[in-house]
Amino acid sequence: MAKYVKFSIIQIFIPDLIAYCFNVARRHVNVDDKGVVVDDTITPTIRYDDYQLEHFIELLVSPHICTDMPFGDTKLYLSIDEILLIPLIILNLAPQRIIIQYYKLL
Repeated sequence: MAKYVKFSIIQIFIPDLIAYCFNVARRHVNVDDKGVVVDDTITPTIRYDDYQLEHFIELLVSPHICTDMPFGDTKLYLSIDEILLIPLIILNLAPQRIIIQYYKLL
């Protein structure tokens, strides 16, 4: 229905409808199809301890993973309202292989 009817007309029948929900429904129809179940699962944010984060960063900056050729900086925003400047580096491995190696290391 959202694909063929204007927002103002549907809002007559559903007064609480907001434009955002209407646009999400229209996007869902265009991408998937009508009758497809919408995935509304919520993925939780996983928090890590400081020592776990430090251990992982030590692995990332090891010579096996990255070449020490920084070419700029990026900002990493932490949940404790701190900003870390991290150098952009050239990785020797694909990100998936880095994670696999990290799990083998544990």
